Amino acid sequence: DAIDASPNGVLLLDADERIEWCNARSADHFGLDPVRDQRQPITNLLRAPAFVEYLQRGVFDAPIEFAAPRGRATLSVLVRPYGAGQKLLLSQDVTERDRMDAMRRDFVANVSHEIRTPLTVLAGFVDTLASVPLSATERPRVLELMRQQTTRIQTLVDDLLTLAQLEGSPRPSSDRWVDADALVARVAAEAEMLSAGRHEFALDVHAGLEIAGVETELASAMANLLGNAVRYTP
Repeated sequence: DAIDASPNGVLLLDADERIEWCNARSADHFGLDPVRDQRQPITNLLRAPAFVEYLQRGVFDAPIEFAAPRGRATLSVLVRPYGAGQKLLLSQDVTERDRMDAMRRDFVANVSHEIRTPLTVLAGFVDTLASVPLSATERPRVLELMRQQTTRIQTLVDDLLTLAQLEGSPRPSSDRWVDADALVARVAAEAEMLSAGRHEFALDVHAGLEIAGVETELASAMANLLGNAVRYTP
């Protein structure tokens, strides 16, 4: 009963690699019927080439990943010798973990690209200042462009630090309440300044409403939404 309640799949193979027992999670992972498929050779039912090779090789010092038989998930499977020639097949659905890892890799690649561009511009301007005498008219323009690129990098770094803080900070307690009316009014005022008259703003917030959370983080999230709306929509 305890193993059947496990969030991970557990399947027992005999010495001939036939199914002796599996819990409900393992049956779901591999598309098995816990009763009908008893005594069946596992490779008759689970035919993923990577898994068959892994089982035949007999080296189980690390798990193997492959697509679930129904193609809905990615499974991580680890085999452990057990009893008299038996094997335990331990399975875990790692679809979400792999998706998050891919998102993190893409994020790092995108940030690296975003930072590389202004750094390249700055390096070009530094070389220009070091090698080319600039006129009194050209020098302020070049310095202003350098300042803009520096600000761009600083904004990216600030965003990264904010993200790290949000991921590492504990969930705010439910007794921290923020005046929603004042918060929305403040963020909307900033967006109106950014819009410079190009948009119409209508606020619909009832007085006395409060929202639980950290005020600075709530303001940042709302400012990002409104800022994008002002910049990219009519």
